[in-house]
Amino acid sequence: IIGAMPWAAMVSAVIFSVWSNKSYRAPLLASGVLLIAGNILYSSAYRQGSIVMALCGRFLTGMGGPRSMNRRFIADTTPLAYRTAANAAFGTATALGAAVGPAIAVVLSNFDFELNLPLYGTLYFNAMTGPGYLMCVLWIIYLMLTICMFREPVRSGLIEQVEKERQIELSNSNLQSIPTIQTYPSEYEMSPLERRS
Repeated sequence: IIGAMPWAAMVSAVIFSVWSNKSYRAPLLASGVLLIAGNILYSSAYRQGSIVMALCGRFLTGMGGPRSMNRRFIADTTPLAYRTAANAAFGTATALGAAVGPAIAVVLSNFDFELNLPLYGTLYFNAMTGPGYLMCVLWIIYLMLTICMFREPVRSGLIEQVEKERQIELSNSNLQSIPTIQTYPSEYEMSPLERRS
């Protein structure tokens, strides 16, 4: 179950990388839907007593992981002068989430109750299901904010990088077009045989 998520994330990284060549909004929305579905499926596995359902939930959660796309977004939209700072901020946020996550799981382990919900049925909220339901709520908020607020960015960082590479190619071509001046050795650099000739 633990290994399903990174394996799925490895596959989705390639898919999201290719998809984000054309758009960021669509793959981000797809990521949110996959993460919501994966967390609901994983948390519902406790009620059904199904390992297969838990495995599928973790796999969908891994498929929805947008980490590689986030790195691509930073590279494409951030000017070169600020790219290091942006990557550092993203790394700090990732580390903070990894540190806070277990602490929240400890807090959620103190809850153990049941809710009867229409359409869904009985919801069991405990140490096993609590993190999944919490992440489901957070990803729903993320999805709604993305729908309402996210707009396709101008890929200024990518444009700047392409322009920089063009300037490098232009300078290299100019250097190659400069005629070389042929120099002849002086009398002191000639061998005795060359001096006679």
